[in-house]
Amino acid sequence: MSPYRIYVPKSILKSMAKIPLPWSFRINRAIDNLKFDPHLGEKMGGDMAPKRKIKIWPYRILYIVNEKIKLISIMEVERCGNTSYD
Repeated sequence: MSPYRIYVPKSILKSMAKIPLPWSFRINRAIDNLKFDPHLGEKMGGDMAPKRKIKIWPYRILYIVNEKIKLISIMEVERCGNTSYD
């Protein structure tokens, strides 16, 4: 099985650069693991149904998997807050 490609927009890379070290290392490792296991994250529901999430407390990674072109698009890497996702 060939690995998936990962796309991370510049704006997300910029915000990830501000995350403190123990968490940034874990987040980067989780994103790297998605190359070989794209369904690692939990499915979301409702309006967010096409997205998946991985929780690395206190942060959350939201991403979409495109099976046809084997691409994982990172949509959001943010600190968990008052926003509630399914």
